[in-house]
Amino acid sequence: MTASPPNLNDHSWLTKLSTDSQETAAYYDAWAEDYNQTLAQWNYQSPTVVATMLKQEVPPDGHVLDAGCGTGLSGKALHAAGFRRLTGIDISQASLDMAAQAGVYERLIQVNMQQVPLPLETDAFAAVQCVGVLTYVPDTAAILQEFCRVVRSGGLVAFTQREDLFNERDVAGVMKTLADKRLWTPVSVSKPQAYLPGNADYADKVRVIYCVCRSA
Repeated sequence: MTASPPNLNDHSWLTKLSTDSQETAAYYDAWAEDYNQTLAQWNYQSPTVVATMLKQEVPPDGHVLDAGCGTGLSGKALHAAGFRRLTGIDISQASLDMAAQAGVYERLIQVNMQQVPLPLETDAFAAVQCVGVLTYVPDTAAILQEFCRVVRSGGLVAFTQREDLFNERDVAGVMKTLADKRLWTPVSVSKPQAYLPGNADYADKVRVIYCVCRSA
C-alpha cells in the first residue's frame, strides 16, 4: 500500500524523524516542486558547506556521488564549486525529475539507501557527499560502509547528521569501527552548527554535525 503524504502546509512531518521509506518518498515527492524555494526561506546552507569542504581536497574532474541528491540543491552547490562529474541518487522520483532540470548531473538514479548494497560500482567515485539524508537511514554502519565501497582509495566521504541522532545512533562509534576495519580514516568532525535557522521547529533546537573521512 502506498503511503499518503503528510500535510505540507507546515512541514511538521520533518519532526517525526520517520525511517519509513515509503512515507519518506511520498513526502518528498509531494514537496519536490516547492522544495528549493522553501529551503531558501529556511536559510539552508549545508550543501554549500559540504561542497566547499570537498573542493579543498577533491580535484574538479573527480566523479562525485551525491547521495540523497533531492531536487539538486547539493548538485548545484557542487557545480558552483567546480565539479562537473556528478551522479545523484535519491528515493524520491519527483525530486530526481526536478534535479534533472538543474542540468548538472551525469546520472540520476532512484535508490532506497536503506537497501544495501547500493546499485553502484565499487571504487567508482572520487568522493561521496550525503547532506541532510542520514536521518532517514537508521543503519548508519551499513550505509557508511557502502560509501567506503563505492569511493576509491584516498577519496573522501563527507556527510551530515543531526546532533541528537549523531549521539543516539553512536555515529562516532561507527566511525571508529570503520577506522578499526581499515575502511577509512576520519579527517574531521565539526562542532554542532545551525541547520535550518529559518525553520521555527529547528532554529536553535536542532543542530547538525559535519563529518569527513578518507577512504582507505
